[in-house]
Amino acid sequence: MNMGAIITKSVITCPDCGFRKEETMPEDVCQFFYECENCHTVLVVKGVCANCDK
Repeated sequence: MNMGAIITKSVITCPDCGFRKEETMPEDVCQFFYECENCHTVLVVKGVCANCDK
């Protein structure tokens, strides 16, 4: 694996219903919210974004 490569795909698992989906993460913005496609729970990212001032 190339150590310089940025991985933009991630499997997101809903903590409420367990639904899993592979998503491509945006490279040009921070994503703080994600709505589960199955149960519509809104997931909120906790912590500070390492790449910006948000």
